[in-house]
Amino acid sequence: MNAPLDEHGEDESESCDSTSGDESEVSNNSAANPPKKTRRKRVLPDHLERVRVTHELDEEHLHGLCGKQRVVIGEEITEQIGVIPAKQFVIQHVKIKYACPCKQCGVLTATMPALPLPGSQASPSVLAYTMVAKFLDGLPLYRQQQMWAREGLELNRAKLARWLIDSSELLQPLYNLMQEMLFSYDIVMSDDTGIHVLKEDGRSPSSRSALWIRRGGPPDKPVVLLDYDVSKGSAVASRLLDQCHGSLVVDAAPSFNAIVAKNELDVVLCNDHSRRKFVDAERRDPNAKKERKSKNTQMWVATKAIAFYKRLYQLEKRIRELTPEQKRQARQREAVPIWETFMQWAKQVQTLGVRHAKSRMALGYLIKHEKGLRQYCEDGRLPISNILTEHVAKTVAVARKNFMFADTPAGATASALIFSILESAKANQHNPLHYMTAVLAGIPNATSLEDIEALLPWNLTPQQAAVLYHDQPSPCLLYTSDAADDL
Repeated sequence: MNAPLDEHGEDESESCDSTSGDESEVSNNSAANPPKKTRRKRVLPDHLERVRVTHELDEEHLHGLCGKQRVVIGEEITEQIGVIPAKQFVIQHVKIKYACPCKQCGVLTATMPALPLPGSQASPSVLAYTMVAKFLDGLPLYRQQQMWAREGLELNRAKLARWLIDSSELLQPLYNLMQEMLFSYDIVMSDDTGIHVLKEDGRSPSSRSALWIRRGGPPDKPVVLLDYDVSKGSAVASRLLDQCHGSLVVDAAPSFNAIVAKNELDVVLCNDHSRRKFVDAERRDPNAKKERKSKNTQMWVATKAIAFYKRLYQLEKRIRELTPEQKRQARQREAVPIWETFMQWAKQVQTLGVRHAKSRMALGYLIKHEKGLRQYCEDGRLPISNILTEHVAKTVAVARKNFMFADTPAGATASALIFSILESAKANQHNPLHYMTAVLAGIPNATSLEDIEALLPWNLTPQQAAVLYHDQPSPCLLYTSDAADDL
């Protein structure tokens, strides 16, 4: 399995320091002073609440040998990470009844906010918790059932599944608004990943369906959408991307050809996809390490191609923080010449012939799709690869390894909706649990389009979502400083 790539296509295992962790080596050039290991200061995040536990001298040591009492001159602080496990509790909504002493005005009962699932025991917080646990943390519902059972609560997975399907319907208006934002921008990225659905009409349980991924929107309003369908064919791609205009960032799958032709899209192909073919070719040979040093072996073809890609990705890393126009200029100035040399070499090697099958296939893919692979150089807003969309597919894949399949198409559709909201929240720098809780508490009480728009992840700030999350009914979980002193 290939090592994961970061958003610029780099191998994470290659970009990490060899001295990762709490300790790092400090080199010393003096032969008399061998290198010493020093410990980096470990700083915990400022946003975490601090609970002070003060340790003082006992009465016996408060006085010095001279008989005088010692005075405080400072303090030393050691920080540790504490955790409060998930705490279950019951929220009682008490509606007070009022009557007039005259006994003629009738009885009035106080109202309460609308709930996501009226008549259900599920609060917004427990629905959001279940969603995040399953779809982002990979905890299937049967494991969550076991966790609840340890606390004496009987929440079987059938009930949890029904909660997810029913509550996902509340997310449809947000999804619709997000889709409008997706197509308001002229760059869309797309990919797909597989999913098994057991009870699809006319299909065997072993049939593989698809979760389609679309990513885009303006830079300050990123959108991630997932959609369930039984097919990975061009008809589905054409339907989901029907409103796409401008540039489409994808791999070279033929399923996108029809919509590209219909909407006259500029195809921007994923260079990670191309690069991985050469990486795979190099890794296939057990003598790859020896062959890297020799220019007379076929394996050298893959190594040489990877070296070209390394230069292209290094440029992307250097220009990461530049404006789109500055990126375009840098790519035209530096990346285009690299591409010219790269392709001239590739075509020459292909003409001479390549015996190694994997290298030959990788080379053929590169040459066949040269235009699409180089297209990112024409616009500084375009990515060199489709890695951001692939990251979403990876999140799905990690969760899929745990819950394996969806039981019904309704469950798969609900999963896609929930994934869409959670991934869009992440793309907008939200804490997914905070955001989803705020959404599920807010949508049932929305009375206008403006109310729903206010819940979009670029309109609701992470700070506001955190406030709404902490405003949910909750018992006191932390000791106050006064309470700690009483102990």
